[in-house]
Amino acid sequence: MVRIFSLLSLAVLTLQAQNSSIPAEIVGAWSSSEVRTIQFSNRSSTAFARPSGATIKYQINPDGTYREDTLIQTSTYNCTDTVFAEETGRIHVDGSKLVFEATGGTLRSTDNCNARFNYVKQLPHRERVMTEWLVRNGSSGPELCMSDSKHPLCYKRAERTGPSNVQK
Repeated sequence: MVRIFSLLSLAVLTLQAQNSSIPAEIVGAWSSSEVRTIQFSNRSSTAFARPSGATIKYQINPDGTYREDTLIQTSTYNCTDTVFAEETGRIHVDGSKLVFEATGGTLRSTDNCNARFNYVKQLPHRERVMTEWLVRNGSSGPELCMSDSKHPLCYKRAERTGPSNVQK
């Protein structure tokens, strides 16, 4: 029964994608993450600094809308800088290019050592053009690879997750 439901869901997503300008193979959730292995510790307390790294997640919908979430965290000794950006907009194909048109978003910055870096800003409307893109079979499954001619990056197919059912 679950298999039939999964196949029906995939068929519906494929039909929706065919009725828009979004290729069916890019519809879904995609993510790319990096964690740095350098660890700083406080010699007197032996406590380690918080982890450093970055993650970017895209949710591309069959109707041509998208959401991008970016988290960057850098920790050195007792200081941690965290930047989280949420952006929404529309995506379309223009020839061989993917065009992301952001319609809004928020940038949140926190720094536990320097208060002037604690702020929230609205992101401007903007357009980003990916001059090259493809979906390929990576070592751990499908990957959406995009490049703005300077910065190529591949995103792995991610499982879409909903709210947690954990009782508090």
